[in-house]
Order: sequence, then C-alpha cells, then structure tokens
Amino acid sequence: MRPPFGCVSDCGFAAGAPGPGRGGGSAEPGGGSGSARGDGFFPRPGGRRNGSGPGFVPGVRGSLRGVRRRGPLSRCRRRERILRYLYIDRVTEIESGKRICGVKTFPLSEAYFKGHFSKAPLVPGSILIEAMSQITGWLVVYTHRCETFCAISMIQNATLPTDLRTGTTVELHGELMDTDKNWSHCRAWVERDGERIASADRFLFPHFKEQRPEETAQFYRDIGWLEPRWDWRAS
Repeated sequence: MRPPFGCVSDCGFAAGAPGPGRGGGSAEPGGGSGSARGDGFFPRPGGRRNGSGPGFVPGVRGSLRGVRRRGPLSRCRRRERILRYLYIDRVTEIESGKRICGVKTFPLSEAYFKGHFSKAPLVPGSILIEAMSQITGWLVVYTHRCETFCAISMIQNATLPTDLRTGTTVELHGELMDTDKNWSHCRAWVERDGERIASADRFLFPHFKEQRPEETAQFYRDIGWLEPRWDWRAS
C-alpha cells in the first residue's frame, strides 16, 4: 500500500531535514534517496513503475503482492510504517476539483523532533512542505476518483515559519488551480489560530495511471481521509 501521491522526499528533501527557507524559491527533483532513516521505505526517484512507481512509497501493485506473501501481520506493520510518514491527522473538508482542508498537531513524540533543537524543539520547515504536498496530492487523487496517482515535480515560492513549536495545531488548506488527465497545479497554505504562517504558490503534479483504484480508496477509508460510503466508480 502507498498513498498515491508524491512527496517532498522525491524532490531531495528528507523528512525532518531543513527545507527551503523563508521567502521565494523553487524545489525540483534532486535525485536524493528520499529517506533520512535509510530503511528503504522511500524508493529512489525513477524507480520501476511496475513495482515502486514514482510515488513517495512503493506502489500498490508491488507492495501488496509482497504483503500477501507475508500474511496479515505484515500488512498491519506496513500500514503503521506508512502512517508514520503522513502529516495530516484528519481531513475536515474536501470538495472535488476545488479545495481541501485538514488538521495536523505536532506532538513532541514525533520522531523528527529527536535531536532537533532538543532544548526548544521547532517543527522543521520540510515537514510543513510535506504536509502541504500531501493534502494537495490527496485533493488531486480524490478529484480523479483514485484512478490516478501523482508525484510532485515542482514547488514554487514556499514561505515557512521559523518559530512553530511542538504541541501546536494547524489547519492545512489546499486549492486545485488547474487539472487535466496529465497534470495538476495546486497551491496550499497553513494557518495557526486563523493566521497564515506558511504557504506555497505552486505545487505541480504529473499524473500516473493507478491500476487498483479500489485498494487505494479502501486505504483512505481506513485512515479516515475518505467517507466510508464513497464509491470510486461513481461519476
């Protein structure tokens, strides 16, 4: 199983590593391994499409074949590993083709806080970029009814806070600016107590065909990002 959208790790930003600084800038695929943990969970960019795909975790097709061989316990463990790298606690609103809103809290127990300013931990900017890319990526997949997955290829004009403390709850907002069968263009921002603290003017997602949309939809039902009765087949 894998969330069907790319993340900043595909662009050379490892989770928990310093991301783009305050002010304008762009990020494009950098060819890094994608994972700061070195556990093989994130594939290298340009992985095999029939197994790992260009998404931010191994593809549904390849990973589920391995899970079936290893049994239900391995399926649960794999899902736990995926959830560690999802930076949205819940999706509160979603409107196909238009907008999405979600919530994220940053408890001190998160792995990326270990050794990161231990006396006064701060949320790394790369985590906010990751969260914005995930929520906009999910909006794209939802709009295309789980029949496509996407890998982020460009981020432009990212602005990030320097003082986001642990325990803070933020709202994640995303808008779909333009989409067709091949590409989607989104923008996103983060609010704390109604004040915008982070934003990115452009997330560019190329699309790839999803071979098992029903399994993708079921995964997102299980984690609460998708309403239980949502049917990917309905127009």
